[in-house]
Amino acid sequence: MQQERAAYEQCVKDMSLKTQELSLWLQKANGKADAGPIDPDTVIVPEDELCRQALESQAEDLAIEDCLYALDKALQNEVIGLDSYLKQVRQLCNKQFFARVLGAKVASRQSQHPIPARHGSGPGVPMPQGDSWAASGILMNPLAGQRA
Repeated sequence: MQQERAAYEQCVKDMSLKTQELSLWLQKANGKADAGPIDPDTVIVPEDELCRQALESQAEDLAIEDCLYALDKALQNEVIGLDSYLKQVRQLCNKQFFARVLGAKVASRQSQHPIPARHGSGPGVPMPQGDSWAASGILMNPLAGQRA
């Protein structure tokens, strides 16, 4: 019984230490939030030219993906006509194709060159190129073990 009580008291001490750590972190985070608006262009800074190109091509690809989704919804809700829809989709898909080709070339170049030393606080974030749904594995059929 005394061992259980000692174990519970140790858990309480551990939790109070964690609570203090979280309180300090919250104070620091709130101080940063009160410092003013954050410029999104300065939050993620590419380390070199290839990283910048990879980031830009991925951003363009995903932005076009969002536009295509909005166009699909507009067509379903009969906000735009079929001719306008097809014309816009063709133009966007053409842009998306070139963004994905550039992304594939950048990924190829990055795999040939060694990864530069990182100055940040953690490892780099992989940025898959191409269809974000297919690359994420969401379209995998778990029963067949293949893409649906």
